[in-house]
Amino acid sequence: MLHGFPQNIRERVIKNVFEVLKNGGVFFILDYNEFDKDLMPFYLRILFKLIECPYAFDFIEKDWNIFF
Repeated sequence: MLHGFPQNIRERVIKNVFEVLKNGGVFFILDYNEFDKDLMPFYLRILFKLIECPYAFDFIEKDWNIFF
């Protein structure tokens, strides 16, 4: 669900999660379909752009490991 929000909201959500985690708690971001949109066939890229929310492209281009 993080892909549906602007980056500043994503960061706030992640910050809030870490504030309520118990000591030793773990937070996972599951990207169930990690891909490179530039490697997608053209017709799928068009379909993806038509049906996906506008923040999804920003989400898939982020390196989320830098936050942890």
